[in-house]
Amino acid sequence: METKATIDWEHTLINKIENNNGKHGFPSVEDFGITIEDVKDYAYDKQRIFDREEERKKKLVVPGIILVMPPIVLSAFRNDTLTLLFGVVIGLLLVFIYNAIMKAIDNMDIRKMRRDEIEEYITAVMDYKEDLA
Repeated sequence: METKATIDWEHTLINKIENNNGKHGFPSVEDFGITIEDVKDYAYDKQRIFDREEERKKKLVVPGIILVMPPIVLSAFRNDTLTLLFGVVIGLLLVFIYNAIMKAIDNMDIRKMRRDEIEEYITAVMDYKEDLA
């Protein structure tokens, strides 16, 4: 079971909207010039980007291949400990670059899809404190 907050972000948002919609003080989508379907679609798309990041952390095939290829290639030229260590360092550097590029792509996708009016509504919904009295 994942404990990361981004896993349930979409469901948390949608449940909070459905449970509190119409209550006094709860933000109305009409006040922000959007529809509830816009919010649901936006939340779904943003959650997919969050899930991509989580999936990459679980599936380490590509980083694993990137890590082992430099030592294998370098061992064809010279087979000693220093070459192996140099290959591992290069592999780690390439894995770091791969992860940075993937993170940058995710951030770019989030920036591209950003709609300020929906983000403002989501912020207002998440900041809403339920009246338990």
